[in-house]
Amino acid sequence: IGKPFILTFWASYCGPCRQELPALGALYNQYKSEGLEIVAVNVDRTVQAAKGFMAKTPILFPVVLDNTGAVQRTMDARTLPTTFFVKRDGTIRQRTTGYDQRFQRELEENVRTLVESQ
Repeated sequence: IGKPFILTFWASYCGPCRQELPALGALYNQYKSEGLEIVAVNVDRTVQAAKGFMAKTPILFPVVLDNTGAVQRTMDARTLPTTFFVKRDGTIRQRTTGYDQRFQRELEENVRTLVESQ
């Protein structure tokens, strides 16, 4: 059995992404001891745009660059952010699009349920 993980697609120009990434970072700190992993897929066209954002807003988990959009298309992540909650067995438990701070409690519940699921 693997680890529960979150896969999120984001870009430096995306306002909701700028709110979601720190929220995910806080949850990562809270649940990493329970095996939670997070990977952020940046879809900016240039690495400079992503690095500029990350210099101002450190991201606590791995970031990969998908500047051609290949992974984004494969996962059908048309809206940013698009976030996948993946169970330990590799199945997608949930997919969310967009982010609003008013739904922080819901995000926390999604992560808690993901970590607790077998």
